[in-house]
Amino acid sequence: MVGAGGDGGPYRSGENFRSVTVRLPWQAWIDDETVAGLFGATAVERGQMGNDTTRPRVLLVGAYERDNFGDLLFLLQTEQYLTHADVTAAAPFPGDMTRLLDRKIPAFGPLLEKQAYDCVWTVGGEVGGTSFGGAFRMSNPAGVVRAYDAASPEEQDDIVRRLSGRTPLEGPYLPRPTAYPPNAATPSVVHSAGVASIAGLSHAMQAERLQALKEADRITVRDEMSADLLAAHGIPHQLGPDLVHTLAMTRPQVRPAEPDVALVQVSDPHLRKVGHEAFAEALARSTNLAPYRIRMFVAGTAPGHDSVESYERIVEHVRKIVPDRNIAISPARRPLDLVDEIAAAGLWIGLSLHGRIVASAYEVPRISLEKRKLDVYSQTWDAEMPYGVTPETLDDAVAEALSPAVIARAGTVGEDLARAADEDVRAAVAAALCGEGCSPAAVRTRVARRVIALESWRSDQAARLADQVQERDRTITSLRERLTASDERRTFAESIASRPSVADRLVDGSLRRVRALRQHVGRSLPLNRKGSRRVSSGS
Repeated sequence: MVGAGGDGGPYRSGENFRSVTVRLPWQAWIDDETVAGLFGATAVERGQMGNDTTRPRVLLVGAYERDNFGDLLFLLQTEQYLTHADVTAAAPFPGDMTRLLDRKIPAFGPLLEKQAYDCVWTVGGEVGGTSFGGAFRMSNPAGVVRAYDAASPEEQDDIVRRLSGRTPLEGPYLPRPTAYPPNAATPSVVHSAGVASIAGLSHAMQAERLQALKEADRITVRDEMSADLLAAHGIPHQLGPDLVHTLAMTRPQVRPAEPDVALVQVSDPHLRKVGHEAFAEALARSTNLAPYRIRMFVAGTAPGHDSVESYERIVEHVRKIVPDRNIAISPARRPLDLVDEIAAAGLWIGLSLHGRIVASAYEVPRISLEKRKLDVYSQTWDAEMPYGVTPETLDDAVAEALSPAVIARAGTVGEDLARAADEDVRAAVAAALCGEGCSPAAVRTRVARRVIALESWRSDQAARLADQVQERDRTITSLRERLTASDERRTFAESIASRPSVADRLVDGSLRRVRALRQHVGRSLPLNRKGSRRVSSGS
C-alpha cells in the first residue's frame, strides 16, 4: 500500500511516519521555555513520557455515544492494541452506553481542557464533513432533534456548547490539539478515517478541519478520495484498510460446516427510498436465497440507521408472499454478539460498511447494497464480492457471491487486509506512544510544526476577514450610490410634479388664444347704439 508523503512522494504502509520529514524554519528556536510560553508547562511534560514508568494515558475520540455497529467496533478494536495504556473513550456529547458497552461515555471537550494526555486518537468513520449540529442530530431521540431544529441558530449553538462543553465549535470528531493548551504538544493520531467530505464544506470549515489534520502526527485514511484530498493539501498520510479487518486476529472463530443463515441489514432511510414492499419482494422472490433462513440484522438504532419497526414491516410483507418463509429479526444488539453472528452466517447482505468488513474478516460471502461510501470502499479493498446491488439485481448478486469461482478469488482477501491493517495500527501505536516520537526533541518538532500550521491558518482567517470587510465596504458604497441616485431621481420627480402637466399647459395655451381671438374680433366690429359691437349679416 502506498500513501502520500509530505512532499508528495510515496512511502509504504508500516514505515515510521516520521521518516517523511519536512524542514521547519522555526525548529531551531522552539525550546522548552518557548513551548511553555505558548501553551503552558503541561505541554513541556509531554516530552517526559519516554522516561516515565507509568502507563500512558490515551483519549479515544469517536461516535461512541450512540448505537452504531461500526463506531462501537472502532472503540473495542482499538483498545485491543492499547492494552498497555489507560484508555478513556470520549465523544462529542456524553452518553450512557452501559447497555451496549458497559460504560458511560464523557464529552471530550472538558477532558482535553483540564487534563493532559499522552495521545489523542480519533478512530474511524466519516469524520471530515460532520458538524456538531449533525452529530447532535445523530445522537439524540427524534423529539429532542425536533426541538433543536425549531430553535434559532444562536439557541442551537448554546445547546451544543452546553452539552459538549466546547468553545469554539470545530469538528466534532477531529479535536485540534492546539485548541487545548494542556494537550498542545500531545501526539495526535487519526486512523481508519474518511475525510473526503471535507471538500463539500464552506471555505472556513474546510480550513478548520484541515488545520486539525495538519496538527496530527499520523493519519491513515481508508479510501482513495480521502487520500487525494490530503495529498492536494500536502498533508502526510497513509492509505490503508479499515482497522476492523483485524477482528479475526483478536477474536478467532470456528465457522459452522454448513451455515444456513443469511443476515440482511438495511437502514430505515434506504427502505423509505426503495420501498418496504419492493425490498421484501426481492427477498421473498429470490430463488438463490431460498435455502437460507433470513435474519434481519440490527446494525444500530441511532437516528438515520436501522429501525426495528421497519424490519417488522419487511417480515410481514415477506410472509404475505411466502407464508412459510423462515424470516425473523435477530435479537443480538451488543457489538461483539453481532460480530459472532456474522462470523457464523452463510451470507451477508447489507448497507453497513462494517457488516461487510466483518464478513470479509471471517471469509463470509457478502453482498453490499447500493451506497456510495460502501461502493468506494468495496471497489478499493474488496472488489471480488458484489456491491452496488439493488432490489432488482439481488437474486443475481446472491448467485454470484455464492459461486465457487468468486469465493475462490476472494479467498485470501480477508487475511491480506487483516495483516495490512494490523501492521498499520501497530506502527501508529509505536509512533505515538514510544520511541523517538516521545522524546523532548520530538515534542519541540511537533510544536514547531503545529505553530507554523496554526499561524498559516490564522493568516488565512485574517485574509478572509479582510476580504469580507472589503466586500462589505463595497456593498455599502454601492448601496449609498444607489440611494444617492434614488434621491436624485426623487428630487427630479418632485420638481416635475410641481410643474404644470402637458395637458394643463395645452389647455392654458388654448384658452389664451381664444381670449386673444375674441379680443381681436371685438375690436374690428362697429358699435351699435347701445355701445356694443354688432355683426352685420352681409349679403
